[in-house]
Amino acid sequence: MNYKNFSSLIQSIPLNFIITVVTGVTFFLAGFLGLAAAGEYPDRLIEVVVPYGPGSNTDRVTLTVIPYLEKNLGQKILPKYKAGGGGTIGTAYVAQANPDGYTLGLNALGTIITKPLTIDVPFTVKDFVPIAQIGVWHNAIIVREDSKWKTIQNFVTDAKLNPDKYICAITGPLGPGHLSLEAIKQATGIKVKHVPFEGGAGGILLALFGKQVDLGSTELRYEYGKDGKTRVLTILTGSRVPEYPDVQTLKNLGYNLELDTWVGLVAPKGTPKNIIEKVERATKESVADPELRKALKVIAGVDAEFLSSKDLGAKWEREIKFISDILQNLGISKR
Repeated sequence: MNYKNFSSLIQSIPLNFIITVVTGVTFFLAGFLGLAAAGEYPDRLIEVVVPYGPGSNTDRVTLTVIPYLEKNLGQKILPKYKAGGGGTIGTAYVAQANPDGYTLGLNALGTIITKPLTIDVPFTVKDFVPIAQIGVWHNAIIVREDSKWKTIQNFVTDAKLNPDKYICAITGPLGPGHLSLEAIKQATGIKVKHVPFEGGAGGILLALFGKQVDLGSTELRYEYGKDGKTRVLTILTGSRVPEYPDVQTLKNLGYNLELDTWVGLVAPKGTPKNIIEKVERATKESVADPELRKALKVIAGVDAEFLSSKDLGAKWEREIKFISDILQNLGISKR
């Protein structure tokens, strides 16, 4: 076809038709290029913010679970350390991050729930979307193996007869151990003194074995009750822990007490639902892996217990009410 014939053909085509075709092609290319630029989530590196320093319990969980999440998401994941302020600096960083699924947080009970109820922090629980719970640290009351108390009932009965006589070690004010002790005190009416010790569970054990205290409120470790040095009086769970079939929970005894230290993934408010669901599914698949479950227990002392985004959100609501009631009875709640 020569130029004159082609020109005549073009001139014979209605102008409205040409405009329609050009517009359609333009929108198609724009959409195609947009999809190519955005990609399907995740199409680049994901950062998981660790609000505590390297070597912390949260860090050990993060490093243990990342390889499994990478496998199930099909993308590289990098831990980003933002320590300081008792976990609040890193948590605030996540709250203020772009809600695009590429900045997530690995958080626990204290930073998301307790901190906003007790101190001024630049975030509340409403600034986050729960993705999934990975596991829990159980809270327990422990004593020395030679203690006169064999069960939690023995202790409660004795403490009622001897108010303020006994001392309980905790790791820090308003931590899980302290909250667990206060919950027991308020439910049973006993009066027990508490003293904070540095060094986490290790500091509590030193105080206990040194007979500086009579009991400890701390996270449950597998060796407790099996090491010939300690005895577990109770665990603050809804049902008995399989490794401790003879240890009664407070729930077993009729007290509405249940408080564990969960650890899980969160995202900034506004993160698209499809992204939350994709990471939730990858987390569920990861937590179901027997190798990860064993690794979490051995490396971080965590019992793998998956909860969906919906169920973790409901747990948050229960915890806010439960902890607020404890704090209000102490006269220190900001809620």
